[in-house]
Amino acid sequence: MLDEVARFFIEMAERIHAERGPAPQIILKHMRVFADAVDTHPNHTRVMLEWSTALRHEVWPAFLQFQERVIAMLAQTIRRWRMETGNDLDRETEDDARVIAAAGYVLVQMKVAKLPDSRIERFMQTVLRDSLGDGQAPAGAQLRLPIFEVAIGQARARQGRSGPARACPGHEDPSARPESPARSGIYAACEQSDHATSAIPGTRSL
Repeated sequence: MLDEVARFFIEMAERIHAERGPAPQIILKHMRVFADAVDTHPNHTRVMLEWSTALRHEVWPAFLQFQERVIAMLAQTIRRWRMETGNDLDRETEDDARVIAAAGYVLVQMKVAKLPDSRIERFMQTVLRDSLGDGQAPAGAQLRLPIFEVAIGQARARQGRSGPARACPGHEDPSARPESPARSGIYAACEQSDHATSAIPGTRSL
């Protein structure tokens, strides 16, 4: 039964986190579906809650392995989103993922206790805001990529290499670029780096 419970919740997480989009949006969806499992899969949820408290039982190591897989998916989504937006890069991604994962069990308890949906939704929004902020890229985030590109050019100049510079994401095919404002800011910054890196020996325009 524990294998089935782990399979169910891991596949749930894999399906949701395979989607592309802002981390707050994806994780909120994950939290909502996780909470809905109380109604759609009550036996899975009950066993999962009991499993999560079996500290002195031989099944505890298996629970930790299951939980770490879910935390890793949360962290990957948060890390990818922060790299794309330049937002909160100095924060510890795994810590935020663990806070969200821990909140999931409180969320299920609230659902089992039949608290109002408005309180449950407010709780989820609070967890996301405290863990991920408001989701806005900071002013000047678009400068991160040009600085990175210039650093690459300078390193190549010092080493006397003249290999091709790394292309910006989607640069080789403009139609491949996402349309979101955060992503477009990164691409615009990447294009600005063309002029900066072309002036450094050992680099070329992308």
